[in-house]
Amino acid sequence: MLALVIAMAMLAGCGGSKDDYKELPTAWPKADLPSGFPEYTDGTIINVGSSDKSISINIKDTNQSAFDKYMAEVEQAGYVFDDVTETGYYYAKKGGEAGYALILFFNSDKNEAIVQYML
Repeated sequence: MLALVIAMAMLAGCGGSKDDYKELPTAWPKADLPSGFPEYTDGTIINVGSSDKSISINIKDTNQSAFDKYMAEVEQAGYVFDDVTETGYYYAKKGGEAGYALILFFNSDKNEAIVQYML
């Protein structure tokens, strides 16, 4: 969980000047995600970050209704949400596979969402 918080802080540009960060992609990374994985279409992608372990997509200009709709689309694609933290992170597994494949988060104060897919 700490690694996720650190990664999100880095992607958000915390602690440094604009010149310290390279431009990140702002398109849905369809080629890097499994076939059939739903695209979050109700908002604007701020950036897409990736590592050898995950892909994180930060989205602005969205809302709770759109987030709930996306969660339903993810469930229809075969993911099962079985844990939610007090801070609002939703964890999902793919079918009967071990380990979490997906983390979703919605920030209602900023109308932003995070989709993090584990590779």
